[in-house]
Amino acid sequence: MHEQLTAAQLAVWFAQQQVADAPVYQCAERIDIIGDFDPARFAAVLADCLGQVPALNMRYADEGDGPRALPEPRVHDVVVGDSADLDSGNVDEAIAATMTTAPIGNSISGDQLSGQQILRLGDEHHVWLTRIHHIGVDGYSFARLLRWVAECYTADLGGDPRPSSPFALPDRTAATADEADAAFWADYVDTARPPTVSQTEPALAHERGLRIRYTLAPRTSATDRGWTESLMATLACYVSALSGESAVTLGVPWANRPLGAPVTIEPAVNILPLRLSVSPTMTIDDLVGEVAAQLREVRPHVGHRADWLRRELGLVGADTPLYGPSANLKFFTPQLRFGAATGTVTNIAMGPVDDLTLTGSPQPDGGFVLEVEANPARYLPAEAHAHGERLRDLLTRVGELPGDTPVGSLAVATAAEADREIVGLNQTAEPALVEEASTTTLSHLLAEAAIEHRDRTALVWDGGALTYQELRITVGDLATALRDRGVGRGSVVALQLPRSPETVCGLLAALECGAAYLPIDPTLPQARVDDMLADAQARVLLTPTVGDGADWRVGDLALTVTALDGTPGPAQAPTPRDGAYIIFTSGSTGRPKGVVIEHRSIVNRLRWMDDTFGLRPDDRVVQKTPYSFDVSVWEFFWPLIRGATLVLATPGLERDSAGLAAEFAAHGITVCHFVPSALAAFLAAEPSAADLTALRLIVCSGEALGPEVLRRGHELLPDVLIDNLYGPTEAAVDVTEWAPGADWDGTAVPIGSPIANTQVYVLDKALRPQPPGSVGELYLAGIQLARGYLHRPGLTATRFVANPFADGERMYATGDLVHRDDEGRLRYVGRVDDQVKVRGRRIELGEIQAALADLPVVDQAVVVTRDVPTGNGTSTVIVGYVVAAGDAEPDRFELRERLSRRLPPYMVPDAVEVLDAIPMTRNGKLDRRRLPDPHLGSDTVTAPRSPAEMAIEPLFAAALGVDEVSVTDSFFDLGGTSLTASALAARCTEVLGTAVGVADLFAAPSVAELAARLAGGESVDPFGRLLTLRAGDSGTAPVFAIHPAGGLGWCYAGLLPFLPRETGLHALQAGFTGELPASLTDVARDYLDTIEQVAPDGPLRLLGWSVGGVIAHEIAAQAASRGRRVAQLVLLDAYPSECWADQPPATPAEVRRALLIMAGADSTADLDTDDDVLVALRDHHAALGSLTLDEVRRITDVVGHFAALMRTHRTGRVDGDLAHFAAAHSAEDFLPPSAWEPHVTGEVHYTDLPVNHPGMVAPESLAVVAAAAEDQR
Repeated sequence: MHEQLTAAQLAVWFAQQQVADAPVYQCAERIDIIGDFDPARFAAVLADCLGQVPALNMRYADEGDGPRALPEPRVHDVVVGDSADLDSGNVDEAIAATMTTAPIGNSISGDQLSGQQILRLGDEHHVWLTRIHHIGVDGYSFARLLRWVAECYTADLGGDPRPSSPFALPDRTAATADEADAAFWADYVDTARPPTVSQTEPALAHERGLRIRYTLAPRTSATDRGWTESLMATLACYVSALSGESAVTLGVPWANRPLGAPVTIEPAVNILPLRLSVSPTMTIDDLVGEVAAQLREVRPHVGHRADWLRRELGLVGADTPLYGPSANLKFFTPQLRFGAATGTVTNIAMGPVDDLTLTGSPQPDGGFVLEVEANPARYLPAEAHAHGERLRDLLTRVGELPGDTPVGSLAVATAAEADREIVGLNQTAEPALVEEASTTTLSHLLAEAAIEHRDRTALVWDGGALTYQELRITVGDLATALRDRGVGRGSVVALQLPRSPETVCGLLAALECGAAYLPIDPTLPQARVDDMLADAQARVLLTPTVGDGADWRVGDLALTVTALDGTPGPAQAPTPRDGAYIIFTSGSTGRPKGVVIEHRSIVNRLRWMDDTFGLRPDDRVVQKTPYSFDVSVWEFFWPLIRGATLVLATPGLERDSAGLAAEFAAHGITVCHFVPSALAAFLAAEPSAADLTALRLIVCSGEALGPEVLRRGHELLPDVLIDNLYGPTEAAVDVTEWAPGADWDGTAVPIGSPIANTQVYVLDKALRPQPPGSVGELYLAGIQLARGYLHRPGLTATRFVANPFADGERMYATGDLVHRDDEGRLRYVGRVDDQVKVRGRRIELGEIQAALADLPVVDQAVVVTRDVPTGNGTSTVIVGYVVAAGDAEPDRFELRERLSRRLPPYMVPDAVEVLDAIPMTRNGKLDRRRLPDPHLGSDTVTAPRSPAEMAIEPLFAAALGVDEVSVTDSFFDLGGTSLTASALAARCTEVLGTAVGVADLFAAPSVAELAARLAGGESVDPFGRLLTLRAGDSGTAPVFAIHPAGGLGWCYAGLLPFLPRETGLHALQAGFTGELPASLTDVARDYLDTIEQVAPDGPLRLLGWSVGGVIAHEIAAQAASRGRRVAQLVLLDAYPSECWADQPPATPAEVRRALLIMAGADSTADLDTDDDVLVALRDHHAALGSLTLDEVRRITDVVGHFAALMRTHRTGRVDGDLAHFAAAHSAEDFLPPSAWEPHVTGEVHYTDLPVNHPGMVAPESLAVVAAAAEDQR
């Protein structure tokens, strides 16, 4: 009789199927028996007892009707070791052997279900190893079974009757979820991935857990608090400290065995999440109380199975865990009596470990046994041991310390780990470099280099160059002009210039005067510029000269110099502690903050770079980073202090990957910088290593460098070093560095180790060192720290704090979360705040949120980043969500426009969504999961309205990773970036056969605008007889595609992406003027004449869909009579006229329906008039929906006319082969593809496509057609 499995058994069954070849669901115990013991007698008693337990005499199998329990009595073999003494190593081998069973498929029985072994270690020391599959037992029932077997053996020894089995049969009625319990857990569980202490992704365990066991001495305080609460509080404190998260979710096993209920042999345990909030300011007693309160809250609902909960929440797979590490307290491990002998039970396994499990067992003497078990798929043995050591120490301290001890004072790192973090990994001192940085300035280094290398080329730009001597004279002249306007030591010189030689001169002149320079992005709103100038108290502002009104001019160089403050500055040389430059970064309160970097800091940074990469006078360094971004600092000055050449990239070219590669090659660039996302775009253009032979170093920084980008870089540019740097503006550009070596495993890219004279610390919230591998906030120290934030002492004191590891020194709180890898290198994890980096720029989302909330029509605002798919992966966009104020009805486009007046372009949200309410979690936090996807672009979709738009629209859509775009929407409003624009431009050039640059996309960012721009302003008749979709190369035979029944060839624009770039494509159309032809023969003659005007000689390639296929066949026949060779004849779901001869003429309604079908806009509506057709076309966003009513009428006339011509045409015979593609989903008995065989002398090549008739011109179909056409050329 088949028996239904219990809910818990079902859960075990399905879990076992996921790891069918692994023994992880075997439960096992080791019982060391000390004293007089008869193994043979015990074996007999044991076998008899096991035979009485129904759960162990079953076959659990799925025979087609779901998993069931099938009674299967068996003889329980007990293996008894021989009389030879065994050592502990043999026991370990036996344990490993008993845990290894045959692979478990859809049946669990026999030895897979249980196994027993008795080993002899000595006359009075035996070991009983017992194993039972988890589908039969859990920890409680296993312990109860061991006790009963021991009692039976003891009774047998004394000649007493054995006690009967204490076990009742499990309740196998189908369990169902209680609605109240389900509702509780749905509200209680946070489906965000819970924090853990592992640095690897969640994974199923396929091996027995890594286990470490500790014995703690008796304590009193923990016992007073309760061992359960103390154990869970310890684990919560540990997880919070190592992950940096305050919200912790532990796994807690519940026995699910009510007091007084019959004892059953079955798995009943249920592991459910327990949510805890951990704060450094909480006391130990507070946290213990939090644990107790949460246990009380969930206890009434623990009957709800965890597997039900996972299903209800949609958490499928190991990568969506319900909880992080688990904590369990076991009270059912007493000593057993085997007659006069005693047995001590040691658990070997109790099913798989998902993450890390902390198990405690109070001992009779008041001591405590602590076991730490780790999932071997997520932890290495050394990691598991390290966690165990720390948890043991932490639990001991929790037991010893007073209850009012703050949780934040409980350090988790060992003393050795802390010393390594603070001292061992920060051995960066270079005294000679410190001495130089402390006694010289950037301006001094620049002056020395200018003298030493006076005749070498210093500066190159598009159209000019200066030697070091010429540059020095020019800069000196500008410095004089600045001094005349009061600029001196301690002044601030602001520049609002594009990339130009004037910019370089302005920076150098400011430094020569002893001033700090302030770069201002020329695209910033004026209000923001005014704020920056006022905040910095700039003395002068340098701007481009318009017309002849230059305040300073040398040769072709000219500037307008506007004095902002007439107070003269001191005419003194700067000192190493003076400011060299000020860069403003985004501010969380809505006000940008100016970072002041001193000379000594940037000198250290540049000299370290020189020592590391060895810049030579013959090097050429390209400057392409916006100068308001601090990477530009080393681009400008590193070459100029080493006698190398600084090359200014052509403005705007940094957005054009192909153009940039060409410029690198033309100028022999040896060193350049890329933000990783820009590097990805550059590599997507596949630069040739043969063209970039001079390039030797690519420096990456600004955002996380992905391993796939690094691997691609090595593939395309194998001789170029790609170096990864990290650092905030507040620490002189970069403070850590990593270059891939032979030991790189190809996975995550580290941000590296500290550079010269800097220190990096990974600390917890109480500024204590984190253990290796643990997440903490990154703090920086050393010579490169900024002076602080300009005129912001409060903010400076918050972020630049006292260094507890070096008296009198400061350290900077970066807000970046990191951890160290096995080699001690830093790896970036995320942020502790709302600061993000989008396309390499550091942005405070709080500043955008403040600006949005400040608008009168907005009551509440939230700003987040979202990753949206693009053709090359994903792109990060900024999205604002607002709730309207009062009765206001804000328009999302107007909100963006208002923000553009207040924020820099790169900070304006890509989309703003208006909501009824901001979604919140039960804890009052923003629920990001419930924020709707952003609408990028307009609310309505305007379909392509011309062949050119039809060709370009799919390229836009592919670049953005969407199905379609409105032809009137800006590529950049839809989530495109300058980086994805580079890839799109390259693809447009390839497909359209016309050079398209990134500049074209910025000037014409929509499909419609680009189509018009590429037409050069000329009026292209979309209804003309010959529609050239791509001219192609003169040496390659073009494809001539013949229109379907509607007379238009627009649909063939979809072929362009799949034909080689050199292949031209021309569509033949019926035309919208003049009389309609009298026969298809006349049509073919007319079309052949047109074709020969384009291709007067050479082979012909002909293609036609539907009626167009019949016309193409007739053209081929007539071409032969003119002596032309037809190299290719491709027909798309077209059939000879003879197949149609017996079909009744189409009615006007059928003609209209046919037009809609061809347009991919079939409708069930009545089509009584051409107005109905136009409505249906526009409702389906069809390309023909842009036509006028008169144009639609003409097309319906053409459809009807060509349908009539089909019935009277007589199909001829063509020399050669024919390729026929049929629409398998529109097959008709009267339209057999074989009907073409009598009409060609060669073969007919058949291909069925899984589409209907209009699907023949869908992209997936045209891709197949084009590939086959190229193969058959």
